[in-house]
Amino acid sequence: MDDVIGLDLTTCTGWAVYDLDGQLVDSGAWNLAAAGDDHEGERWIAFRGHVGKLLAAYAGRIRAIAYERPSTVQWATARVAFGQAAIVELEAARIGVPTTVISPMTAKMVVAGHGRASKQEVQDAVVRTGGPLRTTGSTKVAEKLRSDEADARAITLTLLAIYEPADLARGHLVKRSKARKPRRKEAK
Repeated sequence: MDDVIGLDLTTCTGWAVYDLDGQLVDSGAWNLAAAGDDHEGERWIAFRGHVGKLLAAYAGRIRAIAYERPSTVQWATARVAFGQAAIVELEAARIGVPTTVISPMTAKMVVAGHGRASKQEVQDAVVRTGGPLRTTGSTKVAEKLRSDEADARAITLTLLAIYEPADLARGHLVKRSKARKPRRKEAK
């Protein structure tokens, strides 16, 4: 089986794994917020550990990794996103898997139909195509994790929509001439 991974890089990092047919394999989110007395480097160690475990769980099956393009002007947020992006690139290079960067507007366009979709519209769209979000709970952190999990699904679906599946199966990122829409989940 061939799979692709999408990541939404933030303090609460969403992740999603889809097969090349656009079927959700698994998804979730990691809370990487540093405790008040933690060294800032602890965040990078934890993130690299999570990414390593994710890549190990799908070893030999991963054909591409996409992550959301960091788009922020706040230094603290940018530092997290760019640091995580460097770790993703490093880990992908280590296993010989290509990476691509997806803009938030492109992901929203693909899954929700317009580039200015709200967080709720993105969540609703990915639930229609892949089933309920895995992250549960009613706290503010749980809501943020759900949002980031939904964004990771959107990024992965966008990867599948804009790159040719046959090329992805060979580990090559060749864009389609026209993006395709994600399929809705079949009703059982």
